[in-house]
Amino acid sequence: MSVSKALEKLAFVIRVLSVPSVMAWVAFTLLYFFSPGFFADALHYVAAVAFIAILPILAYPLQPVIPKFRDSGRKGQRELAIIFSLCGYLGGILFTLFVPCANGEKIVYLTYFVSGLLIALSTLLLKFRASGHACGIAGPITVLAWYISPWFLFGYLLLPGVYWASRRLKRHTMGELLAGGVISVAAFFCSLFTIRLLARV
Repeated sequence: MSVSKALEKLAFVIRVLSVPSVMAWVAFTLLYFFSPGFFADALHYVAAVAFIAILPILAYPLQPVIPKFRDSGRKGQRELAIIFSLCGYLGGILFTLFVPCANGEKIVYLTYFVSGLLIALSTLLLKFRASGHACGIAGPITVLAWYISPWFLFGYLLLPGVYWASRRLKRHTMGELLAGGVISVAAFFCSLFTIRLLARV
């Protein structure tokens, strides 16, 4: 195997391991065990995993069976993933409206929804494909650092590897990668401020 092929395989593995759904599941599991009270109970943890980790990733295996998207290649795959993600994030928002939830849950659901919405708008309207991978890593790292320990900020060291993999596979420009990371961090702090403000009303 040539060095070029080996590097492409490595880049592909990095992209698979760093999909937002995997990062969300890891983050929620750490929050459940190490940040008491973040989730109201175990059922709420399962709901978060379902809405934010499982539902969005279903877009990939379902693409071949959805007529509008099955022959649209990578572009269609990305659009379908955005749709499934927004459905999951919106489902999480609705969950918090009808079921009593801890503030941490509300903040996370709102963060993912705002992030997903901004990525969708940049992709569909501005034709600027802000990176969902970068967004899905920077966001959870920020949440873990805020709720568990600042040591989790070292998780940002994962970003250069993801940036390299995305660039190697020609999935994103550096600007799109940076934008994805900034979107999730900004969305978190905006959501944190909003939910805390509403809690005082």
